Amino acid sequence: MKCSIGLLIATISISTATFAAELPPVDFVKLGIENSSRLKAAKALIDEARGNKNLARTAFNPLISYSANGSALDRSIDSRIAGLTVVAANQWQGKMAIVAGMAIDISGELRDQVRFADIGVQAAVIRTLIVKNELTRDIRVACLRELQARQLLETAAVASKNAIQRRDAVKLQFDEGVLTKFDVLRSETEVADAAQKVIIAEDRLRVAHANISRLIEVPESSVPYITTATLITDVPDSAIVVPLAMAQRPELGLARLQIRAEELGVRLAGNSERPALSVGLQSYVLSNPSTFEPGRPVNAASVQLRIPIIDRGESKARTQTSEARLEASKWTLKSIEESIRFQVSEAMSNLREAKERVEVATRALKQAEEQYSIGQQRFEGGLTHGALSPMLELSDSQTVLTQAKNNLTNARIDVLIAQAEIDYVMGGTK
Repeated sequence: MKCSIGLLIATISISTATFAAELPPVDFVKLGIENSSRLKAAKALIDEARGNKNLARTAFNPLISYSANGSALDRSIDSRIAGLTVVAANQWQGKMAIVAGMAIDISGELRDQVRFADIGVQAAVIRTLIVKNELTRDIRVACLRELQARQLLETAAVASKNAIQRRDAVKLQFDEGVLTKFDVLRSETEVADAAQKVIIAEDRLRVAHANISRLIEVPESSVPYITTATLITDVPDSAIVVPLAMAQRPELGLARLQIRAEELGVRLAGNSERPALSVGLQSYVLSNPSTFEPGRPVNAASVQLRIPIIDRGESKARTQTSEARLEASKWTLKSIEESIRFQVSEAMSNLREAKERVEVATRALKQAEEQYSIGQQRFEGGLTHGALSPMLELSDSQTVLTQAKNNLTNARIDVLIAQAEIDYVMGGTK
């Protein structure tokens, strides 16, 4: 459905020899994704979330521990039995124990904790997609801005060169008595004005170049040369774009996950009202208090059942808070959906507008080039149109031509930026 129209971007001021490579904007995106510190940080948070999930799972695992301890009295304790003195408690006493225990999730609280941690993993993955989608859009737009700045600089440089040539020609005709001092001053003013526009265009190109360097995280001297971009000729159907955006936009997936998390939070808020059961096994050896020799092993089993009766209203208060967050998250989802619909509408409107501007600007440029050609011929022939100086005719036609070129450049770039925005609002389909 799409065909491409080449967007001619000439090289100005910055020589291609200073670039390490030549890449199209799509490869700049790949380079930026590979180098992005922000994306790497988002991926690290995925690992953190997975660690939290593994930690929640450990609650189901049995716990086995070994302990050994000793105590020292300041003196041994003696007792007299049947006239004999015996040691009742040695100065040194010790105990060794092996303890095993495991929680039984009869209330489902531990399973809910694992589910909650799993939602955290999914949310971290979606946040990474959000960062990637935003980075892709930003790099594409930055590349287009540099192409735009480069084209505007070319137009300004050509206009400046023409202004200098006109000034020189005006001076010659002034010396011959054909033109007036006013024409000379006018030509000098045009040269100065054109030089200022070149300076502004060069600065704009430097800023655009620095922005790309920031986004792809390479030194400015190592930023590759951006090759030509292409224009599209059709506008996507909103009946297709909106459903795709609703299905693929990661922000919506994150909002839906938030609702799931809050629903689970409502359940977890009432955990103190749930019964809890745990079992344990213990084996320990006590030293003989009088001889400090190891005694016989002692084994013990324990079962603990906790049934809440009164919790001072804490569960009710936590549940109320969680239900309020759940309600807020549902409204947040609705707000995001409306925002995305507006973004789609705005991006498509911008694309239609820019395409129409390209068509108008193309016709205007053709007319401006013809007008400039006629003005150039009249200036070189010394012809006048009524009381209007040929110098003024050529000067005005140069202004119109420069503006027409800039209008076409801006319209073409705006088409590409609008397409990048549409891809972004659809969730990064390209």
